[in-house]
Amino acid sequence: SEDTYTEYARVVLALCAIGEDPANVEGYDLTEPLDDYRIVTDQGINAAAFALLAAYTVGVSLENEENYLDYIVTEQENMYTVEDASDYVAIALEGLAFYQERTDVKAAVEKGIKALSGFQDADGGFGNCESTAEAIIALTQLGIDVTKDSRFIKDGHSLQDGLMEYYIRGGGFCHVAEEKE
Repeated sequence: SEDTYTEYARVVLALCAIGEDPANVEGYDLTEPLDDYRIVTDQGINAAAFALLAAYTVGVSLENEENYLDYIVTEQENMYTVEDASDYVAIALEGLAFYQERTDVKAAVEKGIKALSGFQDADGGFGNCESTAEAIIALTQLGIDVTKDSRFIKDGHSLQDGLMEYYIRGGGFCHVAEEKE
């Protein structure tokens, strides 16, 4: 895509997952667009986080790595008070997870964890399967046990319990629990 560079990050991650080199796909280096700060950040905080996550996963350095970190730390502050922003906060945490040696990143991660805990519903989830799964990925990446950490147990329900609210008997998951019937 010429406009949605998260597609590059997602393909880079997928190629890494299957053992392929995203820097050489039929002569194309799919990691190069990850460093186009203007286009990536035009898409928002998720795109910047995915660019960092993809670059880290494949092991490439980005000229704009520090700029992305600063952008995510700054923009994440705006997400804490936005209703239904749990997936944005979770994805930002995924992008920041590898940079916690920076004081500002560590502080942003702690604020993000607190915000996620506040967004969590009484059933343990975040209102839909994808947001709940994204929170599990982010927190697990940060070393948090989502089945035992008291910050993520609401009314006796863990994040794992919350995710299972979307499980469809026979296999698979639905977007929202109402779709199970």
